[in-house]
Amino acid sequence: MNVLRYDVVVVGGGVVGACFVRGLMKFKNIRIAWVDPKLVGEGVRFHEEGLQSLRTFTLTQNSVAFLRDLNCFPERDARVFESMRVWDEASGRKGGFCRFDRQGGLAVVVDSGALHHALWRGCWEGTAKAASVDVDEIPATVVGVTLENRGHVQRVTLRGETDEKVVDGRLVVIADGARSPTRARLGFPWFVKDYGQRALVANVRTHFESPVAWQRFLPTGPIALLPTANPNIANLIWTNLKLETRRLESASRSCQLQLFNQALSTTSLPSDAERPPKLDAIVGPTGAFNLFLGHATRYVGTRSLLIGDAAHSVHPLAGQGVNLGIADAGEAAQAIGSAMEVGRDPGDPALLLRIQQTRMFDNVQRLTALHALNDLFGSDREPLASLRSLALRGINKMPLLKRAFIRFADGH
Repeated sequence: MNVLRYDVVVVGGGVVGACFVRGLMKFKNIRIAWVDPKLVGEGVRFHEEGLQSLRTFTLTQNSVAFLRDLNCFPERDARVFESMRVWDEASGRKGGFCRFDRQGGLAVVVDSGALHHALWRGCWEGTAKAASVDVDEIPATVVGVTLENRGHVQRVTLRGETDEKVVDGRLVVIADGARSPTRARLGFPWFVKDYGQRALVANVRTHFESPVAWQRFLPTGPIALLPTANPNIANLIWTNLKLETRRLESASRSCQLQLFNQALSTTSLPSDAERPPKLDAIVGPTGAFNLFLGHATRYVGTRSLLIGDAAHSVHPLAGQGVNLGIADAGEAAQAIGSAMEVGRDPGDPALLLRIQQTRMFDNVQRLTALHALNDLFGSDREPLASLRSLALRGINKMPLLKRAFIRFADGH
């Protein structure tokens, strides 16, 4: 049997997997196998210039700095927003309202396809320039993982369109998403809680260009409107109960547009507050996905490491999921690359446990906070609803507390 041998096998070609591969390429003398069914060559495109992808990512300044350091940030497909308006459902009472502002930007909205393509292009270009780093892109699916050679390697069986391959890795890094089949094959414990919610996403044409991000909390979930790099096009994400979202998916586009505008109603906003732009049309197709909380009780196995959504899945209400995944990738690539440069084994348990300790602390903190926010803003029971609105109005008048919220959202 012909077995290909590598230092690190990376499973998953998404943003987090690509960040890890690109981050590891800064180091020398590393052989990497990068596995994903969509890895079909440099000609693949996730994004056509001038077209808006259905999904966007809201990136923190830390994530943007990391991507720029990798030379993989799609500048022309990104939009910085310096202001955000948050308000809640009034239901016959005085609603809550809070305005967040930061000179230089609160966050950056980036087209998901453009970011994905920039990372893949960066990996291919980096491979061509870095003679000391060997990255083999393998378009295949993992069908088996076993510990071999007295525990010194993980043997990964791969199935492509026409054949099967077997690769050995001293470390397997798993970044193939929240429903990771590779994580399941290796027996990582996975806690999951279904939120009973489904998020609908759409690109919409606005009546006027707005550089502001808008978010309204409704009893069944938030609706957000994010500015994009395309003028007068905003990205809308509406979280609702599964049944309600499926009804919305089956409605006509004119009905969907009417409901979007109603959900962004400003009756509970203060009279002197800005108003979100009216939505004039839905641009392109819409999409939807179910929401759940997921977390692995450990990120480390024998010569294996979970990163990104394979390790943790969070509610999208604050756009933190991809930022946590990018932080995982950056921490893991730096720690593993630095260790290998001085001759250490990338599968060393002490090395992997140190990565787990660093990342799990931050991830659990944010996962818990987002879960609590979803519970708090998803309730219309009194007196909780009135206290929530009062808290929003109070935060709006307290600059120090407001800055603390901004720092938390920015990853500090």
